[in-house]
Amino acid sequence: MLAVYSVCIMLSTRYGTGRHKGAVPFEDSVKASKLIVIGDVFVIVGIAVAKTSFCVTLLRLAVRKWYRGVIWFIIVSTNLISWACAILDLASCTNIEKKWNPLAEGTCLDFRPIVYYGYFVGSMAALPRHVQLLEGLN
Repeated sequence: MLAVYSVCIMLSTRYGTGRHKGAVPFEDSVKASKLIVIGDVFVIVGIAVAKTSFCVTLLRLAVRKWYRGVIWFIIVSTNLISWACAILDLASCTNIEKKWNPLAEGTCLDFRPIVYYGYFVGSMAALPRHVQLLEGLN
């Protein structure tokens, strides 16, 4: 899934991602935006799948019941949070094309709460790494 995300982002650069908006034809900008939206869904779901895979490995090693409970909590919460983000991202417009093409028919929800939820999801994805770094300081 992360490879699909990388391909989408690389292809979007062919259509102008990373260049000044005024230097990119509108049609190319729409194609680049579409690839980014597709890639975003894959990366969000990919994070959930990767964390779930690692947690399943930990379940096999966990010897105490409360360890297993914590691991299951992480699996369920990560998947609920990540899948909700992906669905919210796709369902935020009445016409999905409106997500990448501002001239398309339809309406979209206010993007700010969706962005803030995305920040929350990213923070949750990074949390285990920060805890690991803090443990190394002790």
